[in-house]
Amino acid sequence: MSSSLWKRHGETHYANIQYGYYVLGISALYFIFLMVMRKVLPSRPATSSDSKFKKIIYGLYSIDPAINLCILLVLFLTPFYGHYSLAHQTSVYIKRLGRLSYVLLTLNLILNLRPNWLLYRDYTYTDFIPLHKWLSRIIVLIAMVHGILFLIYWGVKDERSVLSELKKAKNFVGLIVMIEAGLLLLFSLGPARRLNYNLFFATHNIFTLSLIFLTAIHARPGVGVPYLGINIFILAVHLISKTVFARSTDLLGKYTDYRNTNLVAVQLPRAALADAFEPGCHIRISPFRRINPLYWLLPSHPFTVASMPSDSTVDLIIAENKHPRSFKLEMGARYTIINNYNPAIPRLCLSSATRVSIVCGGSGISFGLPLYRYFKELHPVDYLHFVWLTRDRYQLKVLEDLLKESSFDGSADFHIFITRDLDSMEQEQQEQDDIDLEFELESFTPEQLDENGAVVGDTASSMGTKIKAASVNLGRRINWAVDLSNFVDASVTDTTWLLTCGPITLIDAGRQYAAGNGINFASEIYAL
Repeated sequence: MSSSLWKRHGETHYANIQYGYYVLGISALYFIFLMVMRKVLPSRPATSSDSKFKKIIYGLYSIDPAINLCILLVLFLTPFYGHYSLAHQTSVYIKRLGRLSYVLLTLNLILNLRPNWLLYRDYTYTDFIPLHKWLSRIIVLIAMVHGILFLIYWGVKDERSVLSELKKAKNFVGLIVMIEAGLLLLFSLGPARRLNYNLFFATHNIFTLSLIFLTAIHARPGVGVPYLGINIFILAVHLISKTVFARSTDLLGKYTDYRNTNLVAVQLPRAALADAFEPGCHIRISPFRRINPLYWLLPSHPFTVASMPSDSTVDLIIAENKHPRSFKLEMGARYTIINNYNPAIPRLCLSSATRVSIVCGGSGISFGLPLYRYFKELHPVDYLHFVWLTRDRYQLKVLEDLLKESSFDGSADFHIFITRDLDSMEQEQQEQDDIDLEFELESFTPEQLDENGAVVGDTASSMGTKIKAASVNLGRRINWAVDLSNFVDASVTDTTWLLTCGPITLIDAGRQYAAGNGINFASEIYAL
């Protein structure tokens, strides 16, 4: 170390170098842990009566942010304080906060890769979204605290002033990053995010780039090697994923019934996706071309593919938001399909399951339909059960339009639950006498309904729907113990899977049922 450098910075100038390497090392070990975790840990959810250890194990498996971040933060912060005096060498620890936020950014960028090539076989990008959100908040908060503490530190020091310190170029750059962090915290609040999600997302992207590049200018000692180099490499992978695999497309068809339901079916050309993709995979769609800056600045929109690779079209089933500013796929417009991503189903399930029950709600049918066809046609299983919970009969018509040229036959194991109560449906029929009703509840005789209100046998066709289903249950929700009474076989629980998709209440109910019966569980959260 040169004498001039010693005079300017003192003996604590390099005090945080080793700490930065430590955080990077823990991040690398955590990533390696993720690579092997789902190969060895069980996918069975824990029950409320299970031990804390089993709950922690399942929390790790399911990437629960509370479990994963608590463990990481304990590891990161254990050596945070030591050797240097907090009272006399305060700036060491303030700088350490800044270095911590920058090194954590590397881990966050890796976890947010879509798809994540190193974790491709066992995860999909949706697995890491909750962890990414909370880790991002921690990074922003640490960066904010780092900046605020330095402002306070300069303000109380007699030999320094806040203004004189901010006149220094490197410190002024740090102030810019702190202001951006404050704006991001403001726009990330629930009401602001819901009011204008695009503004939040654009601010998020700008802050991420600022934190990567402006911090490299601001930090002393520098963070160019290895952190900036690693972050630039990860950004390059993000760029390749959003450009090389992207395809431009338009819509072949759109089936709607806006008067009665917000559920719509959309068909894209088969060329919109690669020749091979997994059942229940995701795509992300942007309304902008790759050369448009808004393609990079604003969010794309995720959809689950409801079709199979052998189909002649790519089908989507979507619950459209009625808000006038919400994104909608429209006929005549051009879109960019960014990529396709693994389904929220472990490969172990797709390859070795023997008993499968699929329960989905609303637009979650787009998740369940291809998985049902996969386990029925391509990977036949010993037991298959498919349940669709839908609000009303009008959503059946949307699915019927989509399947009108399909050979779909669920007459043995596809069960539909129309959850609107019978009284409200009868009242709706009386009030809308100008509508050609598809069926009248009074038209069914007691012999045509079972004790639960399900239309039984071939009489389901008398409801006016052409969907081939084993039963159509009117005015009730699924009773897990009754409707799945033949599902669980205690001798093969290792290869028994419950797959759910829908609102969080449905997911939680499915997880509780799987935990209580000791079977495997996978899910994807949708809005009903």
